[in-house]
Amino acid sequence: MPKNQYDVIVSNPPYISIDEVDSLDIVVKEHDPHSALTDYGDGMQFYQRIHDISHHILNKNGCIIMEFGSINQLDKIINYFQSYQYTVYNDLNGDPRIIELTK
Repeated sequence: MPKNQYDVIVSNPPYISIDEVDSLDIVVKEHDPHSALTDYGDGMQFYQRIHDISHHILNKNGCIIMEFGSINQLDKIINYFQSYQYTVYNDLNGDPRIIELTK
């Protein structure tokens, strides 16, 4: 468990499900390390871990900013962080892509 406390936690975790890796654009699939793309599971492992430690390492009124890949993931993240307020930001294509969670 990390021992320091922070005002802001920023993460772009590997959120692609292992089942989706083969369907990625060839440029991404062949040039990005798979460990940067996937957690080799459902793509949710790092969100769960950040949630589990956030109560210990995030200062009062601190925030967590994370990228995610799909609406389904967004719903799960919101469920994990039920005690947090959140704002969702769209990417340049207009797709929901970033969540800011405030303690």
